[in-house]
Amino acid sequence: MTRFPGPAPKMSMEAIDLDKARDQVRQAYTATAVRVSERGFRDNPTYIATKALVDWDLLEGIDLRGREVLNVGCLEPIDEMHFVRHVRRWVAIDVHPDVVRMADKIAREELPADLYARLAFQVEDATRLSFADGSFDVALSYSTIEHIPGVDERRAALKEMARVLRPGGHMVVTVPNKFSTFLFAHRRNKAGSSDYGYCHLYAPGELKDDLRACGLEVLRFSSEWHGILTLPSFLPGPMKNLLFPLVYFGERIGCLARKPG
Repeated sequence: MTRFPGPAPKMSMEAIDLDKARDQVRQAYTATAVRVSERGFRDNPTYIATKALVDWDLLEGIDLRGREVLNVGCLEPIDEMHFVRHVRRWVAIDVHPDVVRMADKIAREELPADLYARLAFQVEDATRLSFADGSFDVALSYSTIEHIPGVDERRAALKEMARVLRPGGHMVVTVPNKFSTFLFAHRRNKAGSSDYGYCHLYAPGELKDDLRACGLEVLRFSSEWHGILTLPSFLPGPMKNLLFPLVYFGERIGCLARKPG
């Protein structure tokens, strides 16, 4: 495995029962897979708008044409069906077999055969990926890393994503924000749980530091506030600059990073 330079690992004060937390996540995702099979989020305009403001916004400016993409953590294959027309190959992975089966079934039934052929859904542990070094041009993880119990395990998943990136490749990670202005969502998750089981809330600096520890250059930080601030086009640039710190208080935050090379 390739080793990446970076600062010495930081001590974590996280004290959880890892086995119990993993089981909570497994049960939650099993139930969610059933729910999504019956009625998903891909036709929910509010959900899609939020995803566009954070997840997809961080991909703005990256040319996906002919690229090979890894998506760590697939639930409903919304990203796959949205971007598949651009890529050469898109591999979506998850540690839960029932989630992988559900995602594959939806994509197979709803996509034309030629586009579905560009997709692959497989069971993988994000902390120990089976792919060779430098296998992908882009690595994504949307609202997934936070559900991996244990700080060492989360950092291992990020390092594995960086390992399988080609030099010059891009990585996008989004997670929930510890300092969100969305008070009720923050309180719901504060105890380390959510509708998807265990959930770690990231501070903006923590996410950036963990990516840099993987040898990556952080190019951009964002949240849904970034997208909202671009909507009132009548606001002058200086005023938007004054409002920019709001980006650090969005419910979901994310980074675009690049692997040197």
